[in-house]
Amino acid sequence: MNTHPSLHDAPERPARACSLRRPGRFRRTALAAAVLAGAGGLMLAASGIAFASVDQTSPQWAQLGSLASSVNQANQVTAVYTIQNVAEPGTEMLEDNGNSMAANTTIDVWTRLYQGADQDPTGSGPQITQANYLWEFVPDNPGNGRSIVDGYGELINRQSGLCLDDDGSPNQQADGATITQYGCNGAASEQWVATEIPFTSSFQVQPKVDNGGGALGVGNGSTCSPRGDGDSVYVRTTGIGNNSCDRWDIQQASYDFATKSVNVSGYDASDGSSYGCLTGDTLRGSENGSDADYDNLSGPDVTPDLNSLTLQPNLVGGIDYLNAKPSETEPGQVMLYCDPATTTP
Repeated sequence: MNTHPSLHDAPERPARACSLRRPGRFRRTALAAAVLAGAGGLMLAASGIAFASVDQTSPQWAQLGSLASSVNQANQVTAVYTIQNVAEPGTEMLEDNGNSMAANTTIDVWTRLYQGADQDPTGSGPQITQANYLWEFVPDNPGNGRSIVDGYGELINRQSGLCLDDDGSPNQQADGATITQYGCNGAASEQWVATEIPFTSSFQVQPKVDNGGGALGVGNGSTCSPRGDGDSVYVRTTGIGNNSCDRWDIQQASYDFATKSVNVSGYDASDGSSYGCLTGDTLRGSENGSDADYDNLSGPDVTPDLNSLTLQPNLVGGIDYLNAKPSETEPGQVMLYCDPATTTP
């Protein structure tokens, strides 16, 4: 587990975070609070949600529904999940361990954390779970369905852009094989399917590489002794289906994404683009129901004008930005929010 000093003011898990406002990630308001100070490259923390553009093509801020992060697949993201272990004492979820954003990092579970309230100004809709707990599902065969319960597919961490991987240590088909995140390549070790356990509301998550002989779980070997935050995740073959360490609560989750950053010079400018959520999900509206809900990442004198959703309730387009100082050029950009129609997988 990585340990870094905290530079933010939100409640945090101990000795984990190295982001600048929200614990555990370089994400969302970290984008606004972090600046590089000249040639020395020192990172400074700003108070509150400052203004800064973000790379909307990076995994953390990308619009979903486009080509997945997978190298060898041209399939699309069809769902975004949180995956919470049933045996753990709290809301411990599958996550990017130590918020490393690095390949070969061993995956663990940690108590769910949410984004800051200042990232959703209107306060509408459910809270957004931090991206290190969010997993994008990319079906191996879209013809089988869009859900992880319909067939195998990749699980891509929304923060790191890396795939959940049965890395084969000590043996991909042995009890206790470790689970890591790795560059997506479509291999069987990165293909997962969920099966509902009869008479429960939980699921087993199984890798394709061992043909159903193992399941994702906490606690090595036959021992089911969950310890809470920091528990590593393994493939378990002993006691599958007989104990809660192999059981997971899988839910579709709300998420957000950034629009393009445009330079606003003169009095106004438009990004000329349309934005939407995954099929079946809903673009979050403001409290009056007519405008898109958003978080303003624009320059301090730039105001976005989202004058009602366009023809489809899931789509907003041609975002206009108004510049209070037309003699200056400042960036215009917003964060948009998407909610699933249902939380069931």
